[in-house]
Amino acid sequence: EMSWETPYDQFGVSIDASEDLIAVGVPFDSRCFSPSCSENSQSIGSVMLGKMVGGNFEVVSELHGNFTFAAFGSTLKFSKLDGDQKNVLVVGEPWADGEGSINKKAGRINIFDVDIVDSTPELRTTILGGSFGESFGRSITTLQNGIAVSGPLSGDGSSAYGNVYVFNQADLQPGVFNAEDLASVTLTVPEENSQFGCSIAGYETSFGEHLAVGAERSSHGARMAGAVWFFPI
Repeated sequence: EMSWETPYDQFGVSIDASEDLIAVGVPFDSRCFSPSCSENSQSIGSVMLGKMVGGNFEVVSELHGNFTFAAFGSTLKFSKLDGDQKNVLVVGEPWADGEGSINKKAGRINIFDVDIVDSTPELRTTILGGSFGESFGRSITTLQNGIAVSGPLSGDGSSAYGNVYVFNQADLQPGVFNAEDLASVTLTVPEENSQFGCSIAGYETSFGEHLAVGAERSSHGARMAGAVWFFPI
């Protein structure tokens, strides 16, 4: 067991593993990372990278967000890029600001190269949400040749339809990009405020790769009863 020392930090809200490396999200990490702390320098969120040593979880590296209360680490997923040669960690930061003054809380994902041997992470790619309050990065799933990321609150400011963006592996190059520009496919449904994309999962069938998308507030069956949509991709 590994417990946490400060209240309300939500240590363990997200977990993933690759080989013997384990990533644990702490989206409201309230520890101080600067010489003089204030409310504005705390709760930036963290991801702990560690390994099991002698039955104990030993932290070998940490990642930290850049915004207060942006929920860095609330979602995370290991993936493979460049075939099986490179291991990356995709970290959601769904309440981070996007580009431009109007894109507050648009969200972003941060893709880190991770060396499994020495567990040293290095930021590779940042993808930004494109609309106010979109919550881009709320859910992440790996695909055979890329990743899918949701923005369940994307919309025009008065209504939120939700989007799920599919990114091809070859397009995830180093740099900073906008989700709408980089995505090879954008999925949505014509139902307002259904939280389309609150959860997503990629899966294989005999007909190819598919994506399941949750919409927890969908009223297609009954009022706010929820729904799951299935798409070939």
